[in-house]
Amino acid sequence: MRDKKVLEMTMIAMFVAIIAIMSFVPFLGFITVGIAAITIIHIPVILGGIIGGRRVAIVLATVFGVFSMIRAFMTPDGLNVFFQNPLVSVLPRLLFGVALYYIYLGVHKVLPRQKESTNETSEISKKVVKHTRELVALGITFGLSSLVHSMLVLPVLFAFASGTTVMINTFEGVDPDALSFIWIVMGANGFLEAVLAVVIGAPVAWRVRAFYESQIQAFDQE
Repeated sequence: MRDKKVLEMTMIAMFVAIIAIMSFVPFLGFITVGIAAITIIHIPVILGGIIGGRRVAIVLATVFGVFSMIRAFMTPDGLNVFFQNPLVSVLPRLLFGVALYYIYLGVHKVLPRQKESTNETSEISKKVVKHTRELVALGITFGLSSLVHSMLVLPVLFAFASGTTVMINTFEGVDPDALSFIWIVMGANGFLEAVLAVVIGAPVAWRVRAFYESQIQAFDQE
């Protein structure tokens, strides 16, 4: 039990370090293109949450939010200035940590399981089916979690930014309504973030999760 606890703490520390690097190294975690930054820091948050469970997901997501708030004070340009407010930067990310864990569980319940057959099936075939199902589940989890992250942040961002000079200047003299704002940002960044999350996150999570589970099994056998 103690070894498992140490392993979990080590994993959290490792992911916090990754999130910190991606938060503060320019153009690594926040890639500024268009009216908002393309965010890919949520990828290690999803990865850590899937591997470590709900508690780890919430911790990493909250850290993500806090680092986002700190970065907003360091570079208060454009809409980023509103992330100085913890209701915009931290609270939606905390909820995101809770959501991604249950998305992963829900996807696993929805996906069809391999049916038991009376015919002999090779171990290789069973492993292929199992690994394929897991990879599909991870891909769907990363895609949906990324979209949920955007949909948690954008409405709150709009609530605080609407009608401000920053919003009007960002949209070239126009103050968009909530639906227009969300669709514009999702079209510019949100859907791309979801695609990147699937392409980058799912294969990495598949391998890292297998390694983490092998370490857990090793501790159980001791």
